[in-house]
Amino acid sequence: MHLPAEDPTLLSAPVAELAVHLGGLQADGADPVHLVHAVLGTHPGRWLLIFDNVPNADALHGFLPPTGSGHVLITSRSGSWPEPHSLELPVLDLEPATAFLLERSARQETQALGAVAAELAGPPLALEQAGTYMAETGAGPSDYLDLLARQRTALLAGGKPWGYAERVTSTWQAAFEQLAGTVPQAIALLRLLACYAPDDIPYQLLLDDLAI
Repeated sequence: MHLPAEDPTLLSAPVAELAVHLGGLQADGADPVHLVHAVLGTHPGRWLLIFDNVPNADALHGFLPPTGSGHVLITSRSGSWPEPHSLELPVLDLEPATAFLLERSARQETQALGAVAAELAGPPLALEQAGTYMAETGAGPSDYLDLLARQRTALLAGGKPWGYAERVTSTWQAAFEQLAGTVPQAIALLRLLACYAPDDIPYQLLLDDLAI
């Protein structure tokens, strides 16, 4: 069972749909969250409840089932989850990223699509946008690479990724706006690092007062 949770204020709507799907007959004024918890708490089999793209732990207050024989999976871009219960997922390696583009774009140029995957560096959302763009427009991998070189920001702002309301650039912008409100000095550092080569930068170097 999948619940889109990127906007906590709208999470009650998919929970209400889930309550109906689970057979919870809602009386007037009944709380759909309690109905879902009641059904899952007494269900004899295993179940999996997925809260997708949760902004932070506070957003799920009151929504997590307190009992039951199933599991809850939470996906989030936030790094503030408790360590024993969290797993950081890396971006896709080149081989699975290329395989994804082969399937999503419906094209057969494996080597050229591998070049696109390498240029995008593996974020699934960027790969989804690239595959969607090529599938919908008929553009080839070499055409997409050329557009990336000339219009990268506009290209990553377009395209309709399946199952997601956001684009790559909108997720970046949201993260930058949040960072500007909490640690504004970090914005200047990010702009500086964006000019560096795409090699790993030792974090100890960033902690050195002389490096800033």
